[in-house]
Amino acid sequence: MDKDLLAKAKSLGFSDRQIAHLTQSTESEVRAERHALGLVPGFRLVDTCAAEFEAYTPYYYSSY
Repeated sequence: MDKDLLAKAKSLGFSDRQIAHLTQSTESEVRAERHALGLVPGFRLVDTCAAEFEAYTPYYYSSY
């Protein structure tokens, strides 16, 4: 699969399983190809208190 197309699919929220189904491959093959292309999620911290107070329950989100 083309790196740009795979990156676009991941940025739109498609799971590896959905991509595998659409490309008639396995989830493991999609995951292996994604890793080989360097397409891994990044994790960011959400500042729930807008920097006014110390956040005791911070949470993270992932994105491609």
